[in-house]
Amino acid sequence: MSTYGDNIRKISRYDELKKLINQQSGVNLEAKSSINGARSTAYLNPNTDDVQAAAAGAVGATKPRGTTNQKLINEAGDRAGEAGQTAGAEGSKIGISGLGEDLATGDNSDRDGFFDTESVLDYTVDAAGKAVASAGYDIRALTGLFTDDGTRSIVVHVMDAAFAFIPPVDRTGAFDGGGLVPDWAVGFYFSCVSFRGTSYETTFLLAGAAEAAAMVGYNSVPTNSTITSVEFTSTTYVFGDTSGDYQVDITYTHNVSGSTFVVGANLTTTRISCVASPSALCVATNPTQGDWNDLGITQLAWASGITPRLGTPFFYDKAGRFVPNPFDVNVPIEFQDGASILDLQSTDGAKVRVGPLRDGGWYVYYRDVGNSNLPVGAATANSVFTVQPNNASGGYITPNQLTKMLPM
Repeated sequence: MSTYGDNIRKISRYDELKKLINQQSGVNLEAKSSINGARSTAYLNPNTDDVQAAAAGAVGATKPRGTTNQKLINEAGDRAGEAGQTAGAEGSKIGISGLGEDLATGDNSDRDGFFDTESVLDYTVDAAGKAVASAGYDIRALTGLFTDDGTRSIVVHVMDAAFAFIPPVDRTGAFDGGGLVPDWAVGFYFSCVSFRGTSYETTFLLAGAAEAAAMVGYNSVPTNSTITSVEFTSTTYVFGDTSGDYQVDITYTHNVSGSTFVVGANLTTTRISCVASPSALCVATNPTQGDWNDLGITQLAWASGITPRLGTPFFYDKAGRFVPNPFDVNVPIEFQDGASILDLQSTDGAKVRVGPLRDGGWYVYYRDVGNSNLPVGAATANSVFTVQPNNASGGYITPNQLTKMLPM
């Protein structure tokens, strides 16, 4: 097999995931030789060019620094930040908790396996008092991130896309196309009216979503402002009613000052009889829901070489990339087809890079935009945080070490 093919298998964790599936499901996948030896965090000997192995993920009371082969264990046995953490923040392990609609609120500290990126890189408790991602913690996702231009919130799931995404409340699973639309009824369709105009659709929710999307870019003359986003918040509609409100938050940007302001609004949505007013929207069978409503945040997760075999709608050409959920909406254009390396920024505007390691796992570091996005600081400082393929904390390594662990 070509070197390129081997590299794709390595960074997508093909062997590891295949072994897991064989053990759990009995699926007889074709034989593949295993990698000998245990996984560990590598440490650079400052006096040589050799990489030495050490126990992964053991961390001390402060973020490890310096140029020596440091022992990352606090002899006192205390995890950093433990005394200051809030109740319920301890013992964070991998697992889905909360709803997709909640992803864009707060810092996700109460969500299992989710860790604020700045807190991870600075080795500090986060704003909510959650303990640092040290030994004994499983890491599911990195939060507190935005696109490089700061316009869209991002959650990076550092685990296989088959198990990572958190769906909205109206879906039974991350890859549920929605099934039958609950607010559809034969013989009716809906109109949704705003100050912009009117949209028509087969159901209440679809009509409201269509009008909300059509409002973006509308120039509201009285305030000399342009609508830059319209986000669904709630609805008063009860199935079978003749009308209801599709409630939204409208974000305006002033055309002169550039300042923004948000106003709540109710979009009136009305049921129309197909008998009284025939329309092409009068479909005889229940449509499927299709895409999610916008969650206000984009989720990206790692597609491995085996992700397509795990009941997901991904194809093999996505292997080795962070990909969005196929039902997600408002995905930034740079991530719509997936990306092997993510250049993002943190809550405080610090530039961050997230990417894969050669033999599985991931790294994250503050990047120096003026220096080819290399890690900020000394090449021998422990400034790069790693996550192991099994999602355990991998501890900190140096930029020098990282160069030996990147995909070739």
